[in-house]
Amino acid sequence: MNTSLHDKTLDLLQNRSVQLTLKQISEDTGITENWLSRYNQDQVKNPSVNLVQTLYEYLTNSKLKFYLLKFVRYENV
Repeated sequence: MNTSLHDKTLDLLQNRSVQLTLKQISEDTGITENWLSRYNQDQVKNPSVNLVQTLYEYLTNSKLKFYLLKFVRYENV
């Protein structure tokens, strides 16, 4: 089953340790506490991929890995 970055990040945020507050996350990441609160309640309909990536990397303590696929274009000869 494929899970989107948004879904995985939201799950991580909603299931974080109770000791890790939105205020602390905000201070550490620079993402506003208001945005984090709305995101935590799944009220941000089109979240910025940059904010979601920043939050994901913070919550997992690891950089997101991207794999670039090379597409070969085939033309009729």
